[in-house]
This record gives sequence, structure tokens and C-alpha cells, in this order.
Amino acid sequence: MPITAQHLRGEIRFTISGELCQRIFDWESALDEQVFNEQLSTGLFRGRPLDDDMLKVMQRAKEQGGIMPYYGAGGSRGVCVYSLRVTDAGNVIKVEHSEAGASVEFEDTISQPREPAVVTPIMMFKIDEQEYKNLRQWKYWADRDALTPRYIYRFGRVSLGRLGYTVKVEDTSTSNKIDVTDY
Repeated sequence: MPITAQHLRGEIRFTISGELCQRIFDWESALDEQVFNEQLSTGLFRGRPLDDDMLKVMQRAKEQGGIMPYYGAGGSRGVCVYSLRVTDAGNVIKVEHSEAGASVEFEDTISQPREPAVVTPIMMFKIDEQEYKNLRQWKYWADRDALTPRYIYRFGRVSLGRLGYTVKVEDTSTSNKIDVTDY
């Protein structure tokens, strides 16, 4: 399965692998390159001038064939948010690139042919340890519904923190949301 959802003891884990994972990486990379080229041509990030030293580093990266968009001090790992939801037909991932203002959605249905169990590339998002404890204390949390259409799990990449991403959960039955990230 390109998207695997697991609810283990004390952990919720989503794994995206194989061709689907590569499609997401390619989509992100294309948008990062678009943002990078725009930043180099305008010298701006969100309407503000980029630091001259940062522009020099970015230009050097381009000369060496690299792509290095600037996303601010906290966004050095990227600006994508990954929303995962279990549906009756399978699993859905929506990826939002906040800087480019674009999103893409992929559905992994139960009827699709399956890839081998371990396929590269791979992305893994999990809720465990303190994040899981925070989630279980939320009044809108029902452990038995963890992998049902009731919840949407959002993971946003950041450069700080134990996991390297923020963890937010939405209860679709009440529209309530919680940030369970262990900051």
C-alpha cells in the first residue's frame, strides 16, 4: 500500500511509500524550484527584501545545480503540510505548499494494486510519546475511532522539535481542532 495507517499501542503512524511518495517529492521539488527562482529574480520573500548574504548563498546553490528557497528561520525544512485521513475506501493524503499557495491530493484506495511491503522512497509521520498523551487527553478524542473518517491528521514540517514536524488533529464530527505537538 502506498499509504499505510497503523494504530499501535501508544502510537498512530502513517507511512507513504513507493511511487506515490516519489510523486509527492517531485511535486514539492517543482514548487520549491519555482519559489527559489522567483526569490532569486525579485530578491524578495513575502514582499520583504532577502538579506544580501542569503541571496549570495542561494545564488551559489543555483550555480552548483541546487535548489534552496528561503522559507524563513522556522521553515528551513520546507513549507508543506501533510493532511492524512482514513476513508471507507482507503487513505487520502493532501499536501499543501503554503508558500506557493498550491495543493495536491492523492487517494490510495483498497481496490488499487498493492506494492511490496517495503518500498523506497518513504515518508513516515507518527504521533507517539507526549503527542499521543496530549491527544488522549483531548475531550474530542475517541481511541476506537483513531483510524476512521472521523479524524484528519495534519503534519507540518519544522526545523525544531523532537519529530521535525507539528502534529494537529481535527475531529470532523465537531470541527474541533487540537495541536498536540510537544513543543
